[in-house]
Amino acid sequence: MLDIPHAINHVPISASLGLKKYMKFKPNTLETVHEPKRILGKQGEKLIKHFESCELEAYWDTIGKVWTIGFGNTFYEAGSPVKKGDIITQERADELFWNIVKMFSVGVEEEVQGLDLSQNELDPLISFAYNVGLDAFKDSTLLEVIKNDKHNYSKIEYQWLRWRYSKGKFVQGLLNRRKAAYHLYRFGDQCYQHNIQ
Repeated sequence: MLDIPHAINHVPISASLGLKKYMKFKPNTLETVHEPKRILGKQGEKLIKHFESCELEAYWDTIGKVWTIGFGNTFYEAGSPVKKGDIITQERADELFWNIVKMFSVGVEEEVQGLDLSQNELDPLISFAYNVGLDAFKDSTLLEVIKNDKHNYSKIEYQWLRWRYSKGKFVQGLLNRRKAAYHLYRFGDQCYQHNIQ
């Protein structure tokens, strides 16, 4: 496993971040070929949506340098990128969110097989992968530590909080997101300093 440098680069969601094999859909449907056994729960949904917010018109993500829409999505289900001028409805944003989350759920599920994670432990891992991409998640020291001992909370917290940089610069929003995710993993709720409703 890679030991992620202290000042890692935040990477936005994209089709190139380990999702390619999960982006296969049955003909004429939005139903994925790979269905997760477990999917993001309500607390995980709140966590992602709180930190991503929702934009119905494509905007230029100045950090990721990519067009983004909905809940931080940079691509659509079949892999086509979000483009300048794209507009969606709230219903479509919700649909896109769940279709993309399903892909991340399958990817995370494959990595944590046999760990017997609770929903509150699984949700922040899906949220983390949704934010940094499956490739970064799979290569992270965070995942390695969890695989070695899912209850080694001091090491897990340390690894989670390392992911607070974008392009080598500290970002308070990323630190807040990581604290909330760790808190959900450890204590079963993500209200730590965030009052997420």
